[in-house]
Amino acid sequence: MVVMRLRVGAGALLLGALLVPGTAQALPQPPTGAARLAAQPYTCVFPVVGAQPVSVAVSADIPVSVPVGSPQDGFAVATAITVPAAVTEALLAAGGSQVSGAAEVSTAVTTAAGPRTVVVHSVVAGSPVPPSGEMVVSATGAFPEPLVAVEGAAQLALGPVELALDPSSAPGWSVDGAAVRVACAPDAPAPAVLGSTEVSAAVDWAGPSGVSVNAVTTTTVALSWTPPEGRSVVGYEVRQGETVVTSVTGNSAVVSGLKPDEDYSFTVQARDEAGARSRVSAPVTTRTKPGVVVRVYDIDARTHARAADASLRFGGRATARVDLDTRSSTIDLELDPTTVLVKLYGVLPMTASVSFEAGVTTASLTDEGLTVSARVSVAVPGVSVFGTRMDTGGSCRTSVPLDVALHSDGAFDLVRGGSVAGTYTIPPMTGCGGLTPMVNGLAAGPGNTLTLQLTARGA
Repeated sequence: MVVMRLRVGAGALLLGALLVPGTAQALPQPPTGAARLAAQPYTCVFPVVGAQPVSVAVSADIPVSVPVGSPQDGFAVATAITVPAAVTEALLAAGGSQVSGAAEVSTAVTTAAGPRTVVVHSVVAGSPVPPSGEMVVSATGAFPEPLVAVEGAAQLALGPVELALDPSSAPGWSVDGAAVRVACAPDAPAPAVLGSTEVSAAVDWAGPSGVSVNAVTTTTVALSWTPPEGRSVVGYEVRQGETVVTSVTGNSAVVSGLKPDEDYSFTVQARDEAGARSRVSAPVTTRTKPGVVVRVYDIDARTHARAADASLRFGGRATARVDLDTRSSTIDLELDPTTVLVKLYGVLPMTASVSFEAGVTTASLTDEGLTVSARVSVAVPGVSVFGTRMDTGGSCRTSVPLDVALHSDGAFDLVRGGSVAGTYTIPPMTGCGGLTPMVNGLAAGPGNTLTLQLTARGA
C-alpha cells in the first residue's frame, strides 16, 4: 500500500477523496461552483523518474460575501490532480498497489491585513494503482475555521505543492521506511488566483426559539423550532455541543446515529443569505430510548379443553425482551405443571397430570394491541382412575407442538401487563401406550380456549 500526503503551500487544494485510475476527468463540482480554476501546470520531482508534469484544477463554492469570523464549514472546494503515467509505472515497479492516506492542505488567504494560512485536514481513501496510464486524484473538502477576522476583500490563490509519499509496499522508494518527499512548483511565474470574497461586518441577531423534541427512538431525536423573525433565513445547523450534527433548510430536523439510553443536548443556529449566523438557541435536552427492555410477567393461565369439557388453571412466567424501535419481542415462556379432573365416558372420575414445554415464543406490539405466537408441547406423565395410577408409557405427549396465537383486547400496557386470549388445536397424542386412544379422545381436537393474564413484576 502506498500512503500519499499532499501539502499545498498557498492554495485551496483540498485532497480528501479517493484516487481513481484513468485519464483526465471532469472536475468534481461543489454545491454552487462560484469559482473555477482551469487546470494549472505543475512540475514535480519524483524518485526514479525525476521531474514530471502534474496538472491541478480547482473549483470552489466561494460565497460572494461572508461576515467577519463566520465559520466556513459550507465553503466547499473540489480538486482534480492528474499524475502522469510515468509515475504510475514507477509505483508499480516499486511494488505499489494501492494509494491511501491523509492530506494537510495550507490555504493562503490574502486580505488588507496581509496573508493568512488556513490548514485543512482531509482523508484520502484507498485506491488501486492502475495498470497503466495517468492517475486522477479527485478531492472535496471545506474550510474548517473562520475565513478572515477583518473586513474587506479576501483573495485565494494556488501556490507550491509538496507531496509526502510513504510507499509501505514499495520499499524501493523509501529509505528505512521514511516518507519520500516530492517538491512540486507551479510552472507559471505568478500564483493562480482561485477567487475572492467580500468580508462584511459581523451581525448579531436572534436565533431560533422554542426548540422542542418531537420524537425519540433508540438512535434518533426529532427536533423542531420557530424561525427567527425579520430575517431571510436559508438554513439551520443543529449542534451537539460545538459539533454540527446536521444541517437543514426547514424548521425541523432528525438527528441520527445516537446511542441508546443516553442523554443528549442540542442547540440550533440559523444562517442567512449572506452566510451570517444567528445567536445559538437555548438548549433542549432529552434521552434516547434503551435499545432493548426486559419485562418479567407472572402468568395466570386458564384453558378449557373442548373434547373433555374440562377446565384447568396453571401459573408460569414470561420474560420478554422488547425491541423498542421495532416493538417486537422474544419471550422465554415457562408454564407450571398442573392436574385436571375429567369424567371418563362421562361417569368415571379421572385425574391427569399435565406438563408443558414452551418452544419459540414471539410477540408484536402495535397501537391496537399485543399479539403473541407460541409453540407448546403438552405431556401427560400420569393418569389415575379411582385413585389407581395407570401406565401412560412414560412419553405420552402431543405428536407435534401446539401452535398458539393470542391477542389482547385493545392496547397492551408493557409496564403493568394485561391479558391475551385465543383458541388452539391439540394435535393427536402419542407414546401413551395402551391409553393412547383414551387420551386422544379426551384431549385431541380443535376449539380449545386459552387466556393468559400477564402481571408485570414490580407494577
